[in-house]
Formats: sequence, C-alpha cells, structure tokens
Amino acid sequence: MLEIVRRRCPGLVPPDPLPAGALAPAVTVAPKATQELLTAAALHVTGLSGGSGTAVVWARNDCELLVEVAAVRIRLARGVVAVTIPVRCDEVGAADVHASFAIGDADRPAGLFAATESHPRGPRLVIDVWGEALVAFAWHLLLLVAAHVAFAAGEDVDGAGLIPAGLAAGPDGLTVLPQARHTFDRVSHP
Repeated sequence: MLEIVRRRCPGLVPPDPLPAGALAPAVTVAPKATQELLTAAALHVTGLSGGSGTAVVWARNDCELLVEVAAVRIRLARGVVAVTIPVRCDEVGAADVHASFAIGDADRPAGLFAATESHPRGPRLVIDVWGEALVAFAWHLLLLVAAHVAFAAGEDVDGAGLIPAGLAAGPDGLTVLPQARHTFDRVSHP
C-alpha cells in the first residue's frame, strides 16, 4: 500500500532509507531555484548569510579584490554550468569573471568529473592575480549546491543525508544524482 500512496501522492511519504552505496533517483533543480541555492551558498560560505552585507574583500599581499557575493550568477546549458562572479578593483573598476565547467548531461553523464578552462574569462589584471581563486570559489559553490540537494533527497540506513554522486546540466536545470555513503564512509546520526 505504501508504494500506491507514493505513486499517487509523490512527496507525501519520505523515501525509505538507502543501503550503503545505493543510488537515489536523480533530482533536477530548475534554473531559478539553482540560482537561489547558489546565492545562498555564496552568502553562507563568505559569512554573509546573516544579512551582514553583500560583498567581501579578498586580500593577497598588496592586492585587494571586492567580490560581489550576492550578485554571483549561474547559467545552465546542455552539459555546461557557467558561473559569473562580479568583482571590483581600482585597476579595472567593476567587471565580471566567468568560470565555466563541463559536467555532462543526461545523455552523457560524467559523475562528479568536471573540466574547466585553465583560466576564467575576465579582465587580465584580475585573472592574473585572482583567476585560480575565483575558479575555486565557483566550483566550491557548485559543489555546495549539489551537496545540499543530495542531502535533502533522503537519508541512508544510518540516518545520514545522502551525498552527490553525479551532476548534469541542461536548460531545464541542474541534475544531482544522490547516493548513500559506502560502507567504509558511514556516518551515524541519532
């Protein structure tokens, strides 16, 4: 009877806990919701989620870069995620830095593998100093979104939230493949 209720009223009954290593059904997050999750992740990871601002200043030696955290944007295309990070510095003024990741799509899944260019796109003066950090920031945000979606998709037999096993992108959204942790990586939650 539980299966009938699940078919007729999706989301009414939570899914059964998954055994170690098992995959859950893929979850596709619409582009607008993906943007909202990315903004929340950016604010959280920079400590701004409490409403204490919308930008942070990165400093390295005598260089500073203002990163407009609340204005980070994401675009999704078939197999590609593009993250745009608005920045500002004295040398170039306001500018956008673009980091793109090839992550696979529904027809060509790539798991959690991603490829990116050796440098993000944007003003050379910014990229020469901050390029690697900006790509890492964009990738970190994407992984946080995937982890959040997987965690919300269910839990394993130990009560731990699921983890992402794969990502795919398309015009309809970001797809996350949730998985229960493997036996060697089990986390027990009361």
